[in-house]
Amino acid sequence: MWRRDYERIKKLRNTWGVRDRWGDYELIFGANKFNLKHLDLPVHYYERTYGDTKMTGVIKNGWIMLKMSFAALFKIKFH
Repeated sequence: MWRRDYERIKKLRNTWGVRDRWGDYELIFGANKFNLKHLDLPVHYYERTYGDTKMTGVIKNGWIMLKMSFAALFKIKFH
């Protein structure tokens, strides 16, 4: 992602209906809104070797992600 693209996406922060705790939804939705090319790559996760996960409350966080996705559904232009 180029800096100019990030600066455009940054202006859309907190406009998706729910505050994005992790920032990844804002990047994905913003890139889509500006018709930027993006690519899905597989990510392989490994068990933590130190610290505690901050991804607790699976139901609550899942609900937040669902609300953001639903809000973005009406804000992103489909072609």
